[in-house]
Amino acid sequence: MELELSSACRRALDFAFHLAFEEGILEPEAKHCISALLFDPEGPVTNLLKDFGLQESRIVSAKTNNNIEAGFSVFESAKKPYISSKILRISKKILAEQEGTSLGFLVYLIEDFKNTQLILESMGVNWEQLINWIDNQRMAPLVLDVPLDLDANTEIDSCLRILDAAANRVREGLRVVDDYCRFILNSSLLCTITKKLRHDFNETLQWIPATLIISHRNVEEDVGTSIHTNQELTRLNDEDVFKANIKRVQESLRSLEEFGKLESPDFSVAIGEIRYRSYDLEQRIFRFLDYSGKLKDIKIYGLLGHEHLDPGFMDTLDTLFENGLDMVQLRIKNATYSKLLDYSFELKTLTAHNGKLLIINDR
Repeated sequence: MELELSSACRRALDFAFHLAFEEGILEPEAKHCISALLFDPEGPVTNLLKDFGLQESRIVSAKTNNNIEAGFSVFESAKKPYISSKILRISKKILAEQEGTSLGFLVYLIEDFKNTQLILESMGVNWEQLINWIDNQRMAPLVLDVPLDLDANTEIDSCLRILDAAANRVREGLRVVDDYCRFILNSSLLCTITKKLRHDFNETLQWIPATLIISHRNVEEDVGTSIHTNQELTRLNDEDVFKANIKRVQESLRSLEEFGKLESPDFSVAIGEIRYRSYDLEQRIFRFLDYSGKLKDIKIYGLLGHEHLDPGFMDTLDTLFENGLDMVQLRIKNATYSKLLDYSFELKTLTAHNGKLLIINDR
């Protein structure tokens, strides 16, 4: 199911990622998103905030500082579909829109970024009036002709039991993967990515009330609790533990995604994005394991700084690789991001051709 965002909302989201990348940040913060939304001086967000005191100079500033009249580079991120799904959900449930809108984007910022209030108030926006406006947009509760009996035995009971079991497996599996990244791999980056995935998964689960799911838990009558296989009870090493649990996470997410469609299509879409991020996490960990193994065999290590980047440095490196250089590290702290990318792509091509390792400094 494709997430539907209005063209203005999609452009603002892409622009926010662009602004973040310009600062060397992979995910946009509230300031990037607000700047992106205000870039359109006649857009719905700009007009709304004007009603609540937005200073005209802030609109001009956003337009001038961004200074992008034509197109801009669109960067894909595993986080973007997750943000899109939240904007879509907010637009539908709070604003009664049929697609994700720029106003839904604004409400997402208000709900998810604590410093949004500080930023908007610094622009002259009356925060209390803005929140009151949002509260007034919320859809009125549905009035039923016949009271809903949540205790009745229906197919919903079985579905909720599945969601409960699958969600527990995902949480447990991610915890094992988190411990593996933290204590076995000693990778703060992988640990951070895993923790973020766990956090976003738990946040997505809030779409369906926890009390509703837990109330349908029935361990005593679960026919699967006593069924085990020899393979399930055997682990050869710590890597085997990781492999089993990341697959457990992915399979459980798929189950959540499919049965979640019976509860909420939007919930299913959000779970699907979490599942794709779990594939990305798995790939990152396997790459880490692969590179860690290769690093053990490194004997000659080259450091490439500004002073080495003369016109013939690629030919020099090629010769060094032929004569035993195993790995090169690119470290140019003061280069622009575009220049860093140019050098990185050139070096990636050369090192891949020679079967050598490349390290690019984290900026």
